[in-house]
Amino acid sequence: MIGVLDAALKLFVNAFVTEDKRKQMHDRLLTKERRAETLEALPRWICARTEELAGKDRSPAGIAARFGALTGVHVDATGARRVAIGRALELSRATASLWIGDNGRIALITVAGAAPILLSA
Repeated sequence: MIGVLDAALKLFVNAFVTEDKRKQMHDRLLTKERRAETLEALPRWICARTEELAGKDRSPAGIAARFGALTGVHVDATGARRVAIGRALELSRATASLWIGDNGRIALITVAGAAPILLSA
């Protein structure tokens, strides 16, 4: 899974993270040591179009209805796994996480106590 995670993170940082933080964000998200704190801080370093999810899109069923079975890599403090976007939102309730769509043009950030943030390139 580390190869898949590395490739997904490269897509993510190149599309969404400010240029001067790309390598640092990639390296910290790739290893578990500082992943939790990096996920919490991630929204600060985003330079792409963002949308806070509201209404039915905040639910796993709502986001699945909007995007279908769009798959990608879900990253949280404990590891990474391949899941659909709706499942990523379900796994991320009240925790910091990142989901990167397989095409690298869509991502989802969750942080405890805040609305999920949808990113698009």
